[in-house]
Amino acid sequence: MPWYFLVPLLLVGCIGLLLLAGSLIAREHTATSTIELKASPAQVWATLTEWRQFKTWRKDLTAIEELTTPDGQKGWVETSSWGRMPLLVERTEPERLFVGRIADDSLPFGGTWTHRLEALPNGGTRLASTEDGFIKPAFFRLMAKVVFGYHKTLNDWQTALASKFGETVSPTNR
Repeated sequence: MPWYFLVPLLLVGCIGLLLLAGSLIAREHTATSTIELKASPAQVWATLTEWRQFKTWRKDLTAIEELTTPDGQKGWVETSSWGRMPLLVERTEPERLFVGRIADDSLPFGGTWTHRLEALPNGGTRLASTEDGFIKPAFFRLMAKVVFGYHKTLNDWQTALASKFGETVSPTNR
């Protein structure tokens, strides 16, 4: 068989294997990253819940706007180099728990982010952020599992949050 037939066949075969591998990876995943901050739970809570100020400490955002659903649920829309992502507030317990949900079923991913705040004896805060997510396309699942890891976005987000308080952290992942 001439090489000019073999190269496209190998390419198609490789793509097929990647898609097959991705399809064998679970659509759902859970990842948790935890940091400890010197900032108090009240300070961390104020930062978590004041989405209008996210652009001041999250350098990945290019725009942020308010979102209210027809049934009155509150949230915001983040715009970054990845596009627009609407998020809704699912549940809050002041200075203890904040749950937000991606609110666009047309995106190739979705899920919730749960932030649990715990007061530390020194007045600081332990923040555990958990992503209970899903990834629709098989190729994206493979990339998330093998290349980026499920913790990358959580770690980047927590690192940015810490820098807002002038702190440097290394998130612990589980």
